[in-house]
Amino acid sequence: VAVSPVDGAVCYVAYAGGAILRVDANGLVDQAFNVSPPLGVQPLGIAAQPSGKLLVLQNNRIFRLNEDGTRDTGYVETTLTSLLTDPAVRAVDPDGALYASSSTGVLNGTEFRTVVRLLPDGGVDPGFRFALDGFLAGQRTPTCLGLEQSGRLLVSGSGSGFSPGFVRVLPTGAVDPTFT
Repeated sequence: VAVSPVDGAVCYVAYAGGAILRVDANGLVDQAFNVSPPLGVQPLGIAAQPSGKLLVLQNNRIFRLNEDGTRDTGYVETTLTSLLTDPAVRAVDPDGALYASSSTGVLNGTEFRTVVRLLPDGGVDPGFRFALDGFLAGQRTPTCLGLEQSGRLLVSGSGSGFSPGFVRVLPTGAVDPTFT
């Protein structure tokens, strides 16, 4: 489920069969919202950007839907070479960028190990390199991503570097040394 930041009473619900519905505060389905082309396969997760557009994580791909459900052709779709660690492991920051977690792989030609930041219009943010990347698969595993109200990223995980269990991350991807 993702709640629209434009109208907090509106939410999007993904369910089996690849359907995504837009539902109002009374539980009524918005018939004007039709995902096109239909997904056909269950999304791994959805997240709403501040603009009201919807990011969809499905079959190792991240793409964006417009407010009416059509595919946003202006968004640079992202393909992961490995599955997301957990479909709930994602966070959208105030400017609309998406943080996503994956196991070891290559993302649009950029090798990474754990957390990646995608720009608001798609594509890998070249200015973000998660400090705990670059290690063997399974050595460090993020289990949850969240954002403080200030937009700073919190990453919980297991393995070396996640002591006592989570870290705060600076906009560059470095671990914030002031956060204890």
